[in-house]
Amino acid sequence: MRRHHRPTLLVGFDNDGLGKGSGRSIDGLSLVDLLSHCSSHLQKFGGHKMAAGITIHEDHFQNFRKDFETAATTHQTHPTALALPSADRADTLGLAQIATFVLWTACLTIGALGFVFGYTRPTPLPVAPEPVIVEKIEVALSTAPVPLPSTPTITDPSSAPPPPASLAEAPPAQPIAFSDPATVAFALPIDGPTTLVDRSQASHSRPSHRPAHTTGPGLPAPQTLIYGQGEGRQPAPEYPPTAISRRQQGTVGIRFIVSPDGRVREATVSTPSPWPVLDESALRTVRHRWHFPRGPVRVYDVAIRFALAE
Repeated sequence: MRRHHRPTLLVGFDNDGLGKGSGRSIDGLSLVDLLSHCSSHLQKFGGHKMAAGITIHEDHFQNFRKDFETAATTHQTHPTALALPSADRADTLGLAQIATFVLWTACLTIGALGFVFGYTRPTPLPVAPEPVIVEKIEVALSTAPVPLPSTPTITDPSSAPPPPASLAEAPPAQPIAFSDPATVAFALPIDGPTTLVDRSQASHSRPSHRPAHTTGPGLPAPQTLIYGQGEGRQPAPEYPPTAISRRQQGTVGIRFIVSPDGRVREATVSTPSPWPVLDESALRTVRHRWHFPRGPVRVYDVAIRFALAE
């Protein structure tokens, strides 16, 4: 289109002879007007002055081509719309090419003169090396034996110094359950002393949760709440999918405080189950989903059992 300065359409046909294509126009010719003049050969078309798309059957393409060329000749909005670009533009391109040729020739000529007529290249000034400072140190060797530090001997165990307070008050080792403790070969991110035990022993030696501040001045005595009855009719916690797949079951005891507006102000696991994932699910549900009628501050103990159908 740019070379011949004519409106152009590109059409592709499938195996059924149905062709689809698009076109571009030039200044002075509306492409959509040209297609309107040839619409009897088209199944559909659409676009604007400079671009459009068509759908045509292969049997009508030759007649469409003739009518399109005729319409492009007779419907130009400017007398010189189909003329080639002006000579001034061609002259401008010619001058640019000539200027480029002259610059390249000048560069090649200067380079050739540099090889023919040699010139003295500048030589860098020598750099003096930095001075090296050498210090002489005299060392005198002695053959006298070196006295060894004396080792204190404790004869009476009662006179031995007591162990440091940090060691005397060290907490007992916390058990960590693994199916095969001998296969553990990586660092565990656990604070304090730990020991590896078999999985079957984890539920019997698991440390209990520290109770929340649910007792003390200003708080009533805890009441037992039966889950699923009375005020215990609350949303059930989600049974974690990992616990279901591993057949993990247990009962979680939770103590929580209800504020005067009926919201759970504080909750903690008072009696944990053998599986922390069940404790977390029950505690999360009580904290965020349980609501009670407005009234005085209340403290409740509730037991939630996770059980799978046999």
